[in-house]
Amino acid sequence: MQAAEKVIYQDGPWQHQKIVASANAFHIVTTGERTAPLILLLHGFGQFWYTWRDYLKPLADLGYRVVAVDLRGYGDSDKPPRGYDPRTISHDIAAIIRSLGAESAIVIGHDWGGFATWAAAKHHPDLITAIAVINAPHPDVIIDNFLKDSKTRSYFWLLTRMQIKTIAYRKLTNNEAQLLEEWLRKWNNNQWPEPALARRYRLAFLNRVTPHSAIEYYRWAARSLLRIEGRKFYKRMRKPINQDVLAISSLDNPLIEADLVQLSKKYAKSTLVFKQFPTGGHHIHERFPDQVLPVITNWLLQIRNR
Repeated sequence: MQAAEKVIYQDGPWQHQKIVASANAFHIVTTGERTAPLILLLHGFGQFWYTWRDYLKPLADLGYRVVAVDLRGYGDSDKPPRGYDPRTISHDIAAIIRSLGAESAIVIGHDWGGFATWAAAKHHPDLITAIAVINAPHPDVIIDNFLKDSKTRSYFWLLTRMQIKTIAYRKLTNNEAQLLEEWLRKWNNNQWPEPALARRYRLAFLNRVTPHSAIEYYRWAARSLLRIEGRKFYKRMRKPINQDVLAISSLDNPLIEADLVQLSKKYAKSTLVFKQFPTGGHHIHERFPDQVLPVITNWLLQIRNR
C-alpha cells in the first residue's frame, strides 16, 4: 500500500467502504447501525473524510448512521476528468444516499462540502431533510458580495491563480504540496495544522490526480460567473430551500467573512440556526470539535424532537 493510501485508510472506530454512485466509485467511512437515520459528512478543499474523524462515533452514539465521504476527486474516490460543478456534486450526494439504501439524509458540509450541501438541498429536496454548513455561505450570498471586502477579494485572487491549470498544478504539487500546508495555515491564522496533520493532508492530496480534481472545483467557480450554466445555477439557488439549516461561522476566519454565513438566512424558508464563534479560523470544526460538536448535537436533537 502506498503512503497516500495508508493515510486515507486510517484505522479507527469506523469501517472503510467503496460504493458505486453516479457511475463513480466513492470511498466512504461509516459508523452506526445500517438502519439508523443517515448523516453524510462532506469535507472541503484539500482534505478528505479524515477532517470528520472526531464526529463519526459521537454522532453514531446519538442513534445515527454516520458516513464521511471522500468527495469526487479526493481521497480514494474516483477522479473523473470533469463534473466538479456543484450541480453534479449534488447529484453525487443524492446517488450516495440511494446507494446506501437510505430514504433520506441530513447533510453536514464544510467549505466546498458546504457549498455542495446547499446545492444538494435545492436539487434534491426529497432526499435531504436538513443541512448544517460550516464556514460555507449560501452560493448566491457569495456572488452578491463578491469583491465587496478584502476577504472576498483575496478569494477572487485564489480563483484566478487556479485558472491556468498547468501552472496551478505545478504550484500545488511543488515540494510535496507545500503550498497546501501554507494555505491551511494561512486560513487558520498560522495556528493550525500541526506538522504531523499537515503531512497527512499533503500525502493524501498527492494521491494520483487529486491536485487536478481540486483545481477543477475552483476553475468552475470562476467560469460560472461568465457561463450560462453558472448563471442558471445561481438563479435556481435564489429560491429558498425548505429544510432546517444550521449555519456555523468563525469571526476570525481569514478566508470567509463571518457575516456572509448569517446572510444566508434569507435562503432558508424554514428555521436557520446561526452560531458564530469568536475564534477558530476556517477549519473550526476540526480544530475545536469540543466546541462545534455540542452545537451540532443540540441542533440534531431539536429537529428530531420537533
